[in-house]
Order: sequence, then structure tokens, then C-alpha cells
Amino acid sequence: MDFLPTNAGWIAAPPEFDSPVIIKTFTAEAGERAVISASSLGFFTLHLNGHRVGDEYFTPLNSMPHEFSREKIAYHINDKMIFRAYCHTYDLTPYLKDGENTLEVHLGNGWYRQRERLCELHTVFGKQLCAIFEIHIFGKSGERVVCSRGGETCRTSPLTYCQLYIGEVYDGRIARNENYEYGKCEAVSFPDTILTQADSIPDRISERIKPTLVYTDGNRKIYDAGKNISGFATVICREADGGRVTVRHAEELTADKQNIDPTSTLSQGHYILTGGTEQIQTDVFIGCGQEYTYTPSFVWHGFRYAELVGDGEIEYINVVHTDTRPPSFFESSSPELDRIYSAYIRTQLNNMHGGVPSDCPHRERLGYTGDGQVCAPAAMLLFDPCDMRTFYRKWLRDIFDCQDPVTGHINHTSPFGGGGGGPGGWGCAGITVPYNYYKLLGDMSMMSLYYDRMKLWMKYLERHTEKGLVTHGEPGGWCLGDWVTTEGAVILPPALVNTAYMIKCSRIMCDVASLTGHEADIPYYEGLRDTASAAMNREYLAPDTGSFAEEVQGADCFALFAGLGDGRVYDNIRRKYTCLGRYDTGFIATDLLTEQLFAGGDADLAYELLTAHRYGCFGLMLDRDATTFWEYWSDYASHDHPMFGTVARHLFSGILGIGQEDDSVGYEKPVISPKPPRKLARARGRVRTVHGDITVGYERAEGRIDFTVELPCPATFTFGGERRDLPAGLTKMSFPDTVSF
Repeated sequence: MDFLPTNAGWIAAPPEFDSPVIIKTFTAEAGERAVISASSLGFFTLHLNGHRVGDEYFTPLNSMPHEFSREKIAYHINDKMIFRAYCHTYDLTPYLKDGENTLEVHLGNGWYRQRERLCELHTVFGKQLCAIFEIHIFGKSGERVVCSRGGETCRTSPLTYCQLYIGEVYDGRIARNENYEYGKCEAVSFPDTILTQADSIPDRISERIKPTLVYTDGNRKIYDAGKNISGFATVICREADGGRVTVRHAEELTADKQNIDPTSTLSQGHYILTGGTEQIQTDVFIGCGQEYTYTPSFVWHGFRYAELVGDGEIEYINVVHTDTRPPSFFESSSPELDRIYSAYIRTQLNNMHGGVPSDCPHRERLGYTGDGQVCAPAAMLLFDPCDMRTFYRKWLRDIFDCQDPVTGHINHTSPFGGGGGGPGGWGCAGITVPYNYYKLLGDMSMMSLYYDRMKLWMKYLERHTEKGLVTHGEPGGWCLGDWVTTEGAVILPPALVNTAYMIKCSRIMCDVASLTGHEADIPYYEGLRDTASAAMNREYLAPDTGSFAEEVQGADCFALFAGLGDGRVYDNIRRKYTCLGRYDTGFIATDLLTEQLFAGGDADLAYELLTAHRYGCFGLMLDRDATTFWEYWSDYASHDHPMFGTVARHLFSGILGIGQEDDSVGYEKPVISPKPPRKLARARGRVRTVHGDITVGYERAEGRIDFTVELPCPATFTFGGERRDLPAGLTKMSFPDTVSF
């Protein structure tokens, strides 16, 4: 039973209470049942009669709850946005008792009252944490309603400090003595906030890890979770009254392996707090003279290593993220490819919180549209399609909630959180993500729902052109093309990248207009495509070589992506990267290049770039014990960014050849066209589509290559120039191992 609290009102706790508990009592009779709908500004958890209600973390879903001060954002915007807060519904019946019942709504600052972090967006939405809730009780005498109205009792909690980007301070003395301060809640109003039923997948604990103690020195211990995770540690504190156990989190150890490097996720000195100190992930547990165990409530960290100082220990480490599991798998004779797959899955999960695909789980934690749009096809292919429909439906709502309804500007982060990017590789998420939602997940509802907003974005791009090239975004804002190349500096012209995206999205919008009954708009999109294509050829094409922008940092990959040039474009790509032997590309072109090499039949070259153990290839990350994908090609800064990890999808679409006909959606008409690299003796993998699982495997033996294909529906199989029609079910085939792709 989902419902919204239409009878209730918002209530606010006293501003001096850092992590307050709102208390509401009501009576119930034996045999009655009760359901609650609740939301908050800040995170919340519910307890009824001392029992935690539900097992979700970091509720409500991440959103822009209401208007905020824009004075301290990375660059100024005046965009009008849609503000909403998500309501979550829970069954209280298992926790009811006959007589008086006590509901406690525990609030944490969450995204709402971040008072210390500076970078991208320094915002404090409000000074007081707020909640709204409505309980429906059903009994023999009918239904009655208990609501938040104002005047409710409110108290402090043992959680005396709670900042999402930093950590928590839990005071065991307050818990032991119940030494609380009490106050009253006041009724408040947020007329522009739309209450919306939560419809994305919540965060839950997915795994508990017993960490390895790797170093100890007196009261200082260093633990290793064995992999980069998002989550928090459950800590046993044995400190005396007032003593402290401090836990700091990091992705790396120092060179001597005797210290953690808590600054390893930071870069360029930008990630500092209002007090001038660095943004270090730290939890503190204050002793009460007797042993207690505590698990953080309202923060997660991105880390592999944890340093504990004080009389205590880490009992286990909780892995927390959106509650989804990948039904896909990949295994092969290449340890590098296997680790690319597992590292991408882990990195993507670490960056799924509150219905938002983030850039990293520690430093920014923002829904960058650039990272999000590049990763979406991989996530939609490798995770459960039903889960991805739910997850990306919510994030698309975020994108268009934050789009200005007049100018059409799409922000670089959704929900908006400041940050930078570019018109194409970032804002074009408003086109590519709904379209991939349709092609990969078989659902055109997002294109139909947001067609007008998608068209508005195309008009925005058109207004930001000069002589047919997309040359700028918002005044004073970033206008990136690609980002984080191997050279560090991006010399690839941003206008080339952004115009290539405009051309690609114009082609997509012709298809979208046809599918959604807006055929009259097709000439407009064709005009945008033709004008931009002519401008690209005029500005960047070298007629004598067929290359664009002197082939720098994947320039030809963007041209091919946009459908420009002749056959020499791909030939030049093959020649360049055969000679170079590594990627020189940023995160967008890295994905494009890998896809194009497999599509062009150069699986051996793609395999070399993916697995070689040198700078600009992924094998180097693995040599340095990476368990998640790095933000940069070097080990500088964050080691938990999924954007480069999207190459994992090409293990399936390229090596195993899992694809679909051009007119197919959701893999209703599968095409299996394997392109096994010659150095790869065997590979096998599975993806789940809306029509069922597709499993493809091969193994080389005695001059032949044996394929096993298992399908939910009939498909076409192509290999070595031969085409076969395969039935649903299991098929085994053999071919000479001398064919070309």
C-alpha cells in the first residue's frame, strides 16, 4: 500500500539539534495493522517501539527538495528547477503493540544540511532538519490517521556530529545515560516541494566483510577490506569514559604500508572544508566506560583501508549501495579481462546511491551527467534490466527536474550539485539515456514522457553554435569536450566533441520523433544534422588524409560516432592505435574507440589496448592492485570512478558478440557475432535481457573454435562470413580457427 502524506504537514526540529529524534505516540489495539508514509529533509530512519523499521539506508531518495542559495556554487546558474521530496512507505504492523506505541523518526543531515564541504556546491538548504509522516491504522472500528502536525516532542541523540562527506561522531556516554536535551517541533511549509512516492531501488547492506588486520602499532590498527567499497565499518569501542576511537578511511596505503593515505581520493587541493582542512572521511566513537558496538547511520565512505586509533576494533565492514545484483557474468582465459569485468561491476555498484549514478563514492558523490551517460549502456546491459528500468527512470526525472524549462539548459549534475562539464558529453545525457532506455531495456516510455524536454535541449544546442559548431554553454561555465586523457591536458577541441554529439543526437531525435508521433519535427533535426556535419567537415576534416583535427586524442572516433567522413576515418583509427599501442583518449573516446575497434573487426588491437601492462592500457591499473576503476590513467586522485569501466560492456558486445538487429529493442531479435581475439583461448559470459538470458561461450581446441550459445528466443549467428539461424535454447557449433572477423 503506497500513499502520500496528504493529511500531514512538515515539521522542523530545533536548529541546534545535529541529529534529532522526533517522537510521536499513538494507541493501537491487538490485531490492528498500520502503514506509514514518511519523508524528510535530511536522511531519516524510523523506529517503532524500539525496533528499526525496514532495512534501507540513506532515505529519502536523493533529490532537490526546494530552492537554495546559489551564491557559493562552482559557477553561477539561474535555472528554474522542479523541487521534490520522495516519500517511502513502510508496514508498521510487525512492530505494533496493544496500547501506547512510540514512533521515533531519527534524522541525519544527509544532503540537506552539509555545512562544511566547499567544492562544486556549498549549500545549506535549511538550518533545521524536517520530516513529514502519516500513519494509517486499520482495525475493527475502521481506519484512523496519525499525522505530523507540529508540536511533537523532539530530542537530541548520541549522534553529535553527522556530515555525509566527512563522517559521524557517536557519544556512547549519551546513549548510556540517556542524557538528552528535549524540545518541540514546529510546523513549517515548503509550498514548492512536490511529494513523490519513492519509486527507485533503495540502498541496503549487500555484504559484510571481515577485514584483514594488516598492520598494528600499539593502539593503532590498519584494516584491509580486500577491495574498494562504499559503506562503513561496524566498530567495537572499549574506551574509558570520554576516550575516543577514531576511524579514518582511505583507498591507498602509503609506500611503507604502515599508514593509510587519507588524501588519496583528493586532487589539486580542491577538496577542503569550511575550516580549511582537507576532506578526510573520519568517524569518531566516544567511550562510555563499557564496551559497545556501533554502526554509522547516515554516512557512507569510499575506501579499502581503515585505520583505527584507540581501544577498539573493527568487527566487520558493511558494503552499502543500491540493492541490485548483476545477473551477468564473464570469465575467460585472460585474468586482465576478468578483472576488468569485476572491477567495473564493483565500481558501478559503489556509485549507485539514492537513485543516482555518481562519479565517485567519496569526494564529490554527484550525479554527473557525463559519467552517467557514458556508463548507462554498460549498466543497462550488465545489470538486471528490470532494476535498471527503475533506477534510470528515477535519474531521468532528476535530469529533467533540473533542466531549465525556458532555455532548455541541462545541468552537469543531476540532482543539481554544482560541478562542470560540457554541452555534449554531459548535457546530451538528456537524449542518449532515454534512447538507450528504449533500445537496451525495450521501454519507450521515457522518450514519450520527455520528448518535449529532449527537443528543448536540441534547441539549446542550436542556440549555442557559431557557424554550425557547438562552441559554448552557459556564460562563465565549463565547456569541456572529453576529459582526463593520458596526456593530462585535453587538447582535443571541445567544439569537435560537442558538435559530434549534436549530430549524433540529431540522428537519434529523428528516430525518437518517428516513434513518438512527432514526425513533423524530423526535418528540423535533419537540418541540425546537416548544418553541423558541414561545419565539422569545413573546420576539422583534412581532405588529403580523411582525418579530423589531426587525429588528436580520439578525434576520428568522434567523427565516426557522428557518422562523418569516409572509409579512411576508420582506417586512420586502426593505423594510429596500432602504432601507438595504447589509449591516448579521455573517458568518452575510450569507450567509443573500444567499440569501434570491435565493430571494425580489429579484436586483436582492442584486446591489446584493454590488457597491455603499460601506461594508457588497463593492465597497468591491475598491476597496481586496482579493484575498481581509476579516475585518471595514472594513480592520481580517486580510484573509484566508473567512467573508464564502461569498456566492460565490449567484452559482451565485442568479444562474445551479443547484439541485436537494428530494428530490435530489448534484444527481441538477438544477433550473435563473436569476435574472439587470437590471444584469448576461451571466454564465456551472460547478460539478462527483458526477454531472458543470453549466454555465449567459446573455446579454442585443435585448430577449431567451439561455440556454445543459449538463447531465450530465436537469433542470428554470424562468424567467419557464415550466417546461421539459431533456435531458442542451447546450440553448440564448431568452426575452423582460421577465420577472419
